[in-house]
Amino acid sequence: PNAGGKSVCLRTAGLLQYMIQCGIPVPMKQTSVAGIFQDIFLDMGDEQSIENDLSSYSSHLLNMKFFLQNASSQTLFLIDEMGEGTEPRVGGAIAEAILEKLSQQKAFGIVTTHYSNLKLLEGKVEGIINGAMLFDINKMQPLYHLQMGKPGSSFAFEIAHNLGFPEEVMQMAVEKTGETQLSFDKQYQQIEDEKNQLEQKRAELELADELLTQALKRYQDLYNQLDKSKKEILKKAKEDAAEMIRQSNRLIEKTIQEIKNSAAQKEATHKSRETLKEFQKVLEKESQELVPQPIQLIRDEENSDKEALPKQKPLQAGDWVHIKNLDAAGELFSINDTEAVVIINSVKLNISTDRLEPTTKPTSTKKFRGRLLEDINQKLQDFRLTIDVRGSRADDAIAQVDHYIDEALLLGINEFRILHGKGNGILRSIIREHLSQHQSVAEFSDETIENGGSGLTLVKIK
Repeated sequence: PNAGGKSVCLRTAGLLQYMIQCGIPVPMKQTSVAGIFQDIFLDMGDEQSIENDLSSYSSHLLNMKFFLQNASSQTLFLIDEMGEGTEPRVGGAIAEAILEKLSQQKAFGIVTTHYSNLKLLEGKVEGIINGAMLFDINKMQPLYHLQMGKPGSSFAFEIAHNLGFPEEVMQMAVEKTGETQLSFDKQYQQIEDEKNQLEQKRAELELADELLTQALKRYQDLYNQLDKSKKEILKKAKEDAAEMIRQSNRLIEKTIQEIKNSAAQKEATHKSRETLKEFQKVLEKESQELVPQPIQLIRDEENSDKEALPKQKPLQAGDWVHIKNLDAAGELFSINDTEAVVIINSVKLNISTDRLEPTTKPTSTKKFRGRLLEDINQKLQDFRLTIDVRGSRADDAIAQVDHYIDEALLLGINEFRILHGKGNGILRSIIREHLSQHQSVAEFSDETIENGGSGLTLVKIK
C-alpha cells in the first residue's frame, strides 16, 4: 500500500546485503541464509536531468537497459516503483517484459510497484514471488510488516479519505474508477482477513485435538485401572463365595452329626437333611450373585457393523480388530506378544493383546471419537467442584469420594472440595485417612476460613 514502508523495506534489504559483503555483522536469525553477489544494481529515486535531456522515465529506462545487458546469476537488482513516470498501461507492459527477461537470466532482485499486471506474474513466470506490506483496514494505518506469498492493495481511496480529501472529489474518483475495481480490492482484503481467521481457527483445532488425545489416554488409563480392579473384585468374590460354601458344608455336617447323636427319628433326620440341602442351594445361588457386573465406560450403540470372526491366523499389522469391552473397531498398527497399537479415527491406542479379536472392516465409519468427546463434554457440564457427603455412612462417603476422584482424573480437573461438615469430626477423619492412602491424591487441607474452614476438605489431584 501507499505509505506502507515498501521503499524502506527495499532499501533495508540492500543495505543489509551490502553490509554482509563488507563483512559487517547484521541482525538475522541463526538459521538465515544469505548469498554473495558480484554485482548489485540499483534503480531508486528520480535521476531526471535537463543537462542530459533525460526525463524521469528516460532515466529509469537507461537503468533497465544496463540491467538487461549486464545481469547474470551473480546479480542482485533493486528497483523502486518500477514503471512509474509514463502511461500506466504501456509502462506496465514494458516492466513486465523486463522482469521476464531478468528472470530468464537467473538474476535475483526485489521490486516495488503498484502495477496490477506485475502482481499477476507469480505462477506465470518462474522465480517470481509476491510480497505485500500489511495494512490495517480497520484503523486505516500501515503495520510495517512484510508478508510473503500474497500481492497487496494500494488502498489509495482509503488513505485519501483518511487524509481528509474532499468528499465530492472522492465520489467523482470512485465513479471514474468503477465499482468493479473497488469491489475487487475490498473482497481481496476480506479474503485475506478470513484466511488469517482460518489459520487461527486451525491452530485452535490442533490444540483441541491434542487435548482430546490426552483425554483419550487418561480415559484409556482409567479404563485399564478399572478393568484391573474388576478382575481383583471378581477373584475376591469367588474366594468369598467358596469360603461361604465350605462353612455351609461344615454346618451341614455338624447338624447331621448332632441329629445322629441325639438318636432322632428317621423321618426327622431326613427332613433336617433336606432342609440343609435347600439352604446349601440358596447359599450357592447367593454366591453366584456376588459376581459384579462389568464396568462400562462408553454407552452401547448399534453393533450392526461389527462381525466377529473365528481366529484363523495370528494378528498382524493392517488387520481390523475389535476391542473387547470398548465397543470399538480399528486398524492394527503394530503388535508384539503382550501389547498392540490400534488406530481408531486417527488416534493411536495402546491395547493389551488379550483384549483384541479379529473383525471385518466396518462398512461405515463410527464416530467413536465424537461420541467420546460428547461423553466428556457432558461429564464436564455435570461435574461440580464440591461433593456433599454430609449424612452419609463412612463406606458410602468413601465410595462417593473415590468416584469423584476418578471423574476428576478423567476430565483433567486438578482440584475439588469435599463437604463433610464439622460435627464430631469422625467422618472428616475417616475421609482424610482414606485420602492420605489414595495414590491419585497429591495433597489435601482445610478450606479457607471464609469458605467453610474445617467443614470442607480441599483436595488436589496429581
